[in-house]
Amino acid sequence: MNIEQLKAVRTIYQRGSFSKAANDLFVTQPALSMQIRTFEEEIGEPVFKRAGRRKVITSTGKLVLEHANSILNEFESLTNSLKAVKGMDSGEVSIAASDTVTRYLLINAIQIFTKKYPHIRIRISNKTSSEIGMMLRDGKTDIGIITLPFAMKGFEVSEIYTYKYVAITSPNGALNHKKMIKINELSKHHLLLLERGTKTRESLESIFDTSQMAQDQIMELGSVDVQKDMAKIGAGIAIVPDFSIINDKETDRLRVIHIKDLPANKLGIISRNGKIPSAVTVFIKFLKKNSLGRKISQN
Repeated sequence: MNIEQLKAVRTIYQRGSFSKAANDLFVTQPALSMQIRTFEEEIGEPVFKRAGRRKVITSTGKLVLEHANSILNEFESLTNSLKAVKGMDSGEVSIAASDTVTRYLLINAIQIFTKKYPHIRIRISNKTSSEIGMMLRDGKTDIGIITLPFAMKGFEVSEIYTYKYVAITSPNGALNHKKMIKINELSKHHLLLLERGTKTRESLESIFDTSQMAQDQIMELGSVDVQKDMAKIGAGIAIVPDFSIINDKETDRLRVIHIKDLPANKLGIISRNGKIPSAVTVFIKFLKKNSLGRKISQN
């Protein structure tokens, strides 16, 4: 007994004739008749019998049909599930994120993900938050990872990481004796900030305005890595995401100072509402489960 024989019994019963069933199953009528004859010999009972010019199902045939429907439904369900799994194990995911998020969070997550799903290709575009929003709007990326909030409609937004900004300076620089500082105290010092147009700069300026903090001594820089390098040589105090201070070797060359009463920030993963490719779904679930592959900040 095999799946093809059970399909033959079901199709003959549904179509009411061997010729129509043979056509549906893409076999010749003699071949289908031989398949049923072989099956009847195996079980020792007739499945169909002649009634005039027609073939009708027997009581044994009805019993076979009952079980055949159940078996074939399970078989088709298994086949569809296997196809879905195969689809999830391959494909491409396009991601838009800042260079800071990519370097300090995504690289680690992608390293873990690609080991688990080696046939899913990852494509990354490093953009500012506003550029990521436009890419999402225009359908040029599957996923955007940005600091929330995200105001565009028609997208699913999920929080995946929490972080805070910290102040960093050289071990011999200003404030090297402090572990905590108030935000308005920073106005007395030369600040190393990301250039305007970035979400980080926008967030910090909003905080400065709320705290009525003067912003006279600011050096604008193009990346968090340059901020850190300038802080190491004593050029000022940089304000950076805490996840960018990644190892003890680096913190030996930098003094990290937590900023009092500074609110936490949320990174979100943004994707379009509705049906999305299986590979993208798998990647989103992975990020949600693993918090970008790193422990969520507790500072």
